[in-house]
Amino acid sequence: MVGDAPLLQSLKCEVSFPEETFPIPLRMVHGCPRLESFEWGGFGSPLLPPLHTTSLTSLRLGTDLAVSESIAILRLSPRLCSAEFYNSYLINSSSTPRLIHPTLHTLTAAGQRSITLLDALTLPALLKLDLRPEYRITPLSTEWEITLSAFLQRSGPTLRELLTMIYMPEDMLLRILALTPHLRILKLRDSLPLLTGALIRALHPPPPPGIPLCPRLQMLELPRVLDCPDGLCAAMLHTRWGTQAYANKVACLEWVRIGFEGGRHDRDEVDMNELCDEGMQGKIYLIPR
Repeated sequence: MVGDAPLLQSLKCEVSFPEETFPIPLRMVHGCPRLESFEWGGFGSPLLPPLHTTSLTSLRLGTDLAVSESIAILRLSPRLCSAEFYNSYLINSSSTPRLIHPTLHTLTAAGQRSITLLDALTLPALLKLDLRPEYRITPLSTEWEITLSAFLQRSGPTLRELLTMIYMPEDMLLRILALTPHLRILKLRDSLPLLTGALIRALHPPPPPGIPLCPRLQMLELPRVLDCPDGLCAAMLHTRWGTQAYANKVACLEWVRIGFEGGRHDRDEVDMNELCDEGMQGKIYLIPR
């Protein structure tokens, strides 16, 4: 594995051997001037200084890294478009200077301390953000909201897609979404606390000249809705479908996946079936209770 590979464009390493042997495969990376995609999974944090290629556009790291190491890797990859950090812990470093990365448009940050990575980044081209803290049953702290809000104020205006597994109270979620005016895809995975109606009401277009939350939304996934007034969810969908969406000056929903837990949602289910008859067949999915 040692030596130059001048034509290599994609490399994937799954490491399951002791840390002292890391430099052997990584010397190969240093000799890959055309490398565009690099994936690393395994032990330790072996990537600096060998990982340095200006051709890299896609990066996936499944190993523990300090924030300073993550930022250094991004700094050495000026053409990077997509980065995934699947780390158990991202060790905070208050001395890490903030990086403005002009081309990175897709970011996945996993791990309980992934918020510290966001604190060190500004992404003016950000289109997709996927957040996956490791301990999904732990409510978010005030620090999380402050840091995520600041990050979205710097990088959120261009954001088109938000996927999250974070345990976020609904009022906090509304404040976060208010910072993403151009959001088109919102998927709240099922580790989130149960939604009780505040988000549904915020998505319902208000009377003119009011503007609803996420007016350009086209895809929506709400896996766990509990104690939301029966009929409220279907009423919101009606306002964002077909001619009603046009009249309300919002984008038309193209795909919806909703799960109700507990309570009665007969009106919602009947109305959603009617929407399917009106042309949303194959676009609305009810998660079985």
